[in-house]
Amino acid sequence: ASRVHMPTKLPRPAPPVRHAPAGFRAASAAILAAVLTAAAIAAPSTPADPAAVDHLPERLERIVDRLESLMAEHHVPGAAVAIVVGGEPVLVRGLGVRDRSTGEPVTAGTLFAIGSATKSMTGLLAAAEALEGGVPLDAPVAEVLPELTFHDPETTAAITLADLLSHTSGVMRTDLLWYGGYADWNDILAAFAKAEPVADLGEAFHYQNVLYLAAGRIIGEKSRRGWEGLLETRILRPVGMAATGIDAEELRGPQGARGHDWAELGKYAVRDAEGRPVLPWVDPAEVAVAEDGSG
Repeated sequence: ASRVHMPTKLPRPAPPVRHAPAGFRAASAAILAAVLTAAAIAAPSTPADPAAVDHLPERLERIVDRLESLMAEHHVPGAAVAIVVGGEPVLVRGLGVRDRSTGEPVTAGTLFAIGSATKSMTGLLAAAEALEGGVPLDAPVAEVLPELTFHDPETTAAITLADLLSHTSGVMRTDLLWYGGYADWNDILAAFAKAEPVADLGEAFHYQNVLYLAAGRIIGEKSRRGWEGLLETRILRPVGMAATGIDAEELRGPQGARGHDWAELGKYAVRDAEGRPVLPWVDPAEVAVAEDGSG
């Protein structure tokens, strides 16, 4: 929710110090969660309980049945599921179809757009880089990305990298600036600077995609590898995510899941001049529409 206010004003950090801060804002706990997730990935896996393994096939099928039921209930055309027990994959399966117009099934190799799940990756990269001498989380953005300005000059001067990552800038969603990929970075910055805040810096949580884009740019430029290079070398490659990429063109290939617009919800979709739904990861002409409203 974009207007969920916290009960009290979040504390502003002390004047910037050039080492890892003692703590972050309450809303930035996701960064710590991402770090702990990474630690869990690297830690030795716990052997599976033999008693539980005995009944594993039946339990897995019950999970699949439940997922298929939820897909039907929520009009999801296709999904992929993977379950790991004791460090070993025990279920890797595609469910439903990747394209309703052709009926092509989802497989274990189908590529999906994961959207804002990448925010946890950006938070992890920011925390890891800060711990290793990169941009501190309490660094003023004005010092590391001076081209990013806000409607309020005080916010421009005071906002930190941690503020960007914790959605506490006071600016609500400005998604039309990036949605569809039609505007370049300079256009986005110029328009964002005109967005009026709805809360003071650090006062409330307001989900913000553009500022995560800025956070990724900050850590990428400092590392001289770019956000894409950091993602590849620090997350994807170490954990073996060889099929994961950032190029939307891959989703248009034979392994890509197509975007679907459920007819009953179509009036809420962003559409182009010809009335076709526009999704940021696909060409509007390639969106499959389920006219019967079933998925």
